[in-house]
Amino acid sequence: MAKQHLYARVPAKLSMFNKTDGYDTFACSAGITEEFAVKELSYVCDIKLNPDVADDIRSGKLSPVYSQFSTRDGMLVQSCVTYLPLDYSGERSTYMVHSLISGKEEYVQFFASFEDAVINKDAFLHDLSSFNVTDPSSKSDSSYPEKPLERVRCESQNWIAETYERDLLRRFVYSVFAAISGKIKGVFVALKDTSEPTSDGFIRFINSLFKVVPFHLRPALSFATRVINPAQFSGIKLKGIAAGIDTLKVPKCAVFDFESGAFTGVKDDDVNANIQAVDFICSLFKNDALRRDFLTFADKVVAASPSLGGTSLNSLNDIICLFRCGCGFYEEKAVLPNDAKLLEVLGVYESHRRSLPDDYRVTIMRSVNRYPASRIEIPKKIFAKLQKLYPKEIPGTKHVIMNAVLDLIHTDAMRDKLFAFIKANYRDEDDTAKADIIRHLCSVFYGGFLQAQLLEFFDECFGDSSGESRDEIISKILLVIRTKSLYDQITAFLNAHYGELTPENRSKVYDTILEQLPEGDELAYRLICFADGHIESENSEFVSSFDARLIKAVNKEQSRAKHPMLEVICKTSGHCSKAVAEYVFTECAGAKIYDEFINLQLSGSFASQKRCVEYMSEFCGVNDAEKAVTLSEKAAEVMLNAKTEYSLGELIDTANEFDGSSNAFMSLVSQKALCPLVSARLTDVFARTDGTLTAEDVESFCERFAQIKKDAPYGVIENYLNFKSAVISAQNDEVFKYSEAFPRDKKLRSHIGAYAEKDIAEKVNESDVISYASFRFAVSYLKTGSFRIEDAFDELCKSRASSANDEDDMQNVFGIADKLIEVCVSIDSNQSVSPEFRSLLTYQDSGLYGMLDQLATRYEKRAVRHLESVIKPYGDEHAELVSFCRGVIRRKRNTSGGVLSAVGNAFKKLFAGIKGVFTKK
Repeated sequence: MAKQHLYARVPAKLSMFNKTDGYDTFACSAGITEEFAVKELSYVCDIKLNPDVADDIRSGKLSPVYSQFSTRDGMLVQSCVTYLPLDYSGERSTYMVHSLISGKEEYVQFFASFEDAVINKDAFLHDLSSFNVTDPSSKSDSSYPEKPLERVRCESQNWIAETYERDLLRRFVYSVFAAISGKIKGVFVALKDTSEPTSDGFIRFINSLFKVVPFHLRPALSFATRVINPAQFSGIKLKGIAAGIDTLKVPKCAVFDFESGAFTGVKDDDVNANIQAVDFICSLFKNDALRRDFLTFADKVVAASPSLGGTSLNSLNDIICLFRCGCGFYEEKAVLPNDAKLLEVLGVYESHRRSLPDDYRVTIMRSVNRYPASRIEIPKKIFAKLQKLYPKEIPGTKHVIMNAVLDLIHTDAMRDKLFAFIKANYRDEDDTAKADIIRHLCSVFYGGFLQAQLLEFFDECFGDSSGESRDEIISKILLVIRTKSLYDQITAFLNAHYGELTPENRSKVYDTILEQLPEGDELAYRLICFADGHIESENSEFVSSFDARLIKAVNKEQSRAKHPMLEVICKTSGHCSKAVAEYVFTECAGAKIYDEFINLQLSGSFASQKRCVEYMSEFCGVNDAEKAVTLSEKAAEVMLNAKTEYSLGELIDTANEFDGSSNAFMSLVSQKALCPLVSARLTDVFARTDGTLTAEDVESFCERFAQIKKDAPYGVIENYLNFKSAVISAQNDEVFKYSEAFPRDKKLRSHIGAYAEKDIAEKVNESDVISYASFRFAVSYLKTGSFRIEDAFDELCKSRASSANDEDDMQNVFGIADKLIEVCVSIDSNQSVSPEFRSLLTYQDSGLYGMLDQLATRYEKRAVRHLESVIKPYGDEHAELVSFCRGVIRRKRNTSGGVLSAVGNAFKKLFAGIKGVFTKK
């Protein structure tokens, strides 16, 4: 219901607020106050009647003016201004205003109509005949009844498109919505047909115009069917005027004369900037079905997304854009002609997608199909937008986007990015979508693209995939199993998911294994190892069938010149190898494959050799003593001639194992093959510094095998143990004797020296300088061929650094030097070593020169005197050694400038730091 308000020139007794003769409210519905009437309705009620219109009023030429506007507090006012030739006194021309005032609840429903008129002239009073204004008893009425907003059907709007020129209508439509948005102040329009009263023609026009205006904008489109002058009805957006606009100058307003086709106040650039929206609105004048669909859409989307309910041109453009792109009535090229437009639409869509019907969302998103259809990349910004939108999209749009991505991933465009997109969203997809994704990715994988990445993806999602998807993955993986770069991943994948495979898929895997084995290459080796790891978890019937087919393949290979499959099988150690061994040793004695299998196994790795001996022991019937001897000799012959890398520890452990076996054949192999192999590698113990195998362990092993003790390598072990015993018991002469007795192999000696250093050092009494120095000299000799006396001197000085004064420190250093000289003398006296060994003392790299030079440089005259006193007693018996020492000392003493020259001073500075080392705690 709408409240009513009536205003006219009335006698004082009817004047509601002014109580005087004149213009005033004389009737209104309850609730309309004087304040409301003054603030809101004076807008339409206060009309200045210029003298130049009096004649037109009196002659009845001024037709009623109908208007609509909204008040500041959101009420809608529809009014009719009727010009009356005479007022109540019969002396003046006048007018009356009848207004209908409705709140949002009423007018929103009233405007939500496809066919009804927005203004109904029959809803208004056009004279005062129903009010007896001259009756002395008449008075104002403040409880005038409310009135319903009456709907009346109006004619089709099609006539507008047929009547008005297209370009002019375009500009007019733009101007109307620009006025609604506030971009311009208003629009003045003179209609083309002037044969009927101005207001009647404008009512027809305005009702038809409103039929293409979205419901939520209708209250904002204020209008007046005719204004006497431009200033009348200030603030009204759309005003009717008489034809002819030549003299009409209204700033920031558009003016149209449909009769002449003239217009002012509208720029083509502004129209063109909104041309899609303008053309769309114009199309609604002649397409009822489209108009209804658009108005329905706009009403719903505004209700769901209030931010679209504003009056700005941007909001209208967004609504129209979303409708055109989503309704499905337009060719995609018409609404989304290029990437820039699509990106723009996706931006609008992002803001308002939750307001759109699902079918509209799906239709809009289908635009991305242009890229897979053209086999081109999705532009970077558009793809980024899709990535952002996707996680919160509805199933329908997700399906469209994912299908586009899956279609495009089969092309050469942006596979890496598309795959990253799929990975990021896969977990959140439904089962149907997941199955579809796997199907497409399997095809891409089989095509040779992204194989490593896809295999990793399959590995992650296999456990959660459907049975059909698992079948597809397994099938494609087996088809590309020969791709060398994927060997590691494929075998890892099959190992990881073996327990999840169906019996059918496991059969496919073993079929593939048997197909690939004849190649005898790296893949064949991996597949045999795979089978070894899993076949025994299958039922006995399955295992028997596999073994039979494996043996059949081995037999078939015998017809070929080369047998790579058999070679590969012999490199493995599991079920397959054993099955073949059992067949060969139990059924093929005397056949070519029998000797070939033995040779392959025994010529391979040590693990292969050991395995072969075990197979022979199990399957060859070696309980017969003569057969055991024959086979052991055959095994020993092959093993001793094989170019196999052996580990001494493995050899010893296996020899102990075989020799301790109750099987005579294995014991014979230990004696005839393993013991010679151990003997040849006994000294390998010195190359090991991890402590897991010691020289004592080796000696202990050798004690059980007399033939090994006769070989030269055992002598090295024995000599080392004697050397070790001499070091620990401080038999220094013996230490040097045994250290020289080792073979003249530099590498072996170096290993022995390093081994001894780790094995013995902690057992030497460091407080016994002579014994410790003897050990250090011997180790250095073994490692380098030189005694390195100076290194031992530095080491002993550091370990015995004094915190006392310089005098005490000097005496300590002299004492260490004295002991080292004493060791040198003992070596020179040692008749158990060769002259060549003794002569190493006087080689310049022996370190003796360095020690003496260092002392003389540091302590100058005192060192020289001390050293001369130390070596003097040895002069007669050790002339060569003493002469060498005196040569060093004298060179220092005879240096220009005394004991130390300028060069000596430089040495003094150089060695000054050594004192800090000697005295450091």
